[in-house]
Amino acid sequence: MKKIYFCFAFSLVWGLLFADTNDVSQSLTLSYCYEKARNNHPLIKQFALAEQSAKHKYAGAGRHYLPQLSISARASWQTDVTGFSQDILDKFALMGISDIHFPDRDQYRAVVELVQPIWDGGALIFERAGIKAEAEIDRQTAETGLYSLYGQINEIYFGILLLREQLKQNNLFADELQRQYDRVADLERGGLANESDILRVEVEQKKLVQVKEGILKGLQARELMLSFYLGERVSWISVSEVPQIPDMSNVSEVSRPEIALFQAQQLKIDAQKKRLLVKGMPQLGLFAQGAYANPGLNMFKAEFTPYFIGGASFSWNFGGLYTYGDEKKTLNIEKEKVKVQEENFRFMLNQQTIARNGEIERLRRAILRDGEIVALREEIARMSEIKSDNGVLSVSDYIGDLNELNIARQTRAIHEIELLKTMYDLRIDRGLTED
Repeated sequence: MKKIYFCFAFSLVWGLLFADTNDVSQSLTLSYCYEKARNNHPLIKQFALAEQSAKHKYAGAGRHYLPQLSISARASWQTDVTGFSQDILDKFALMGISDIHFPDRDQYRAVVELVQPIWDGGALIFERAGIKAEAEIDRQTAETGLYSLYGQINEIYFGILLLREQLKQNNLFADELQRQYDRVADLERGGLANESDILRVEVEQKKLVQVKEGILKGLQARELMLSFYLGERVSWISVSEVPQIPDMSNVSEVSRPEIALFQAQQLKIDAQKKRLLVKGMPQLGLFAQGAYANPGLNMFKAEFTPYFIGGASFSWNFGGLYTYGDEKKTLNIEKEKVKVQEENFRFMLNQQTIARNGEIERLRRAILRDGEIVALREEIARMSEIKSDNGVLSVSDYIGDLNELNIARQTRAIHEIELLKTMYDLRIDRGLTED
């Protein structure tokens, strides 16, 4: 019952994961798996979000040059107001001027002001450069996260190819064992073999069935993993294409997204350094101000009156220059940190490349030896069959020679697929996902 419930749960999960997809009937190429896994990953949405964010920030920065409208109101009471001494008032009285009004101690003002920036010292230019650098950092960060998919797909894809090749060799050996079973049965009927010889062949056949079951379970596990990455139900049988030997002439180049990320980080720091200069630059603008106040511009008219002021404004604050040197040194240190990180990444990458190249050379030499070993094992098996037919060699020894031939063939196939995988892994290490 537990097995039945497990199978039911497995089928339910499989159906939920891939309910809206169809089986892929065409051959699954490695490049197709790369592209499909990339487009199916949640991080792919990060590119659109980064673009939208940069677009809004870029547009928002440009609005700083739009006219800035502000409304303010104020009511206050003060302990003293503008006035004349009594001597001056007496002199005004002798001249016949007696209707002089002074502002009240409670004062009111409502102001509408319009400011049009003309020059901000270059702040907008450097801010937009920083926005571009931040957007590129977001994109390359997402790209770096996605790039690990290629190595994971390699593990699954070549794992399927390896198990499929083992299954092929297993089936070929099974056919050979069946042929030997029929041959030994004929020999038994002719008195040249006994029942124990047939039993030995049967044992080898059952062992081969066990191996085949293990291979099939491994293929099914990788099939499920590949389906999960691609977002659609696929079959390991569809992985029928062994990739061609890739072009290795350009592996000296490096086009990893991490390199682009380091460069974007340095560009952002450069933009921040330029923005420091804005603190020491003058700013120029136009303004217009309309108000309704008591008192107005005429301090001797103690009543609510409207007024208007317009003109140009100029400001130059030198306070930001006091910390300019320290802030610039801090940013230079941050940039050096990024350079060190890039150098370390390249160092580790070159170290990995040396190891990959060594493994490729080892596998190439191994494949040459494998070919020689297979040829010798084939000759030994052929001679053993003749000896077995003539009663000179036991069936058990002949089956042993066939086993050795099967192992030699599987070893060669394994090395060939491992060589291909190592080559593709090296290309991925260097950032080359396409020929």
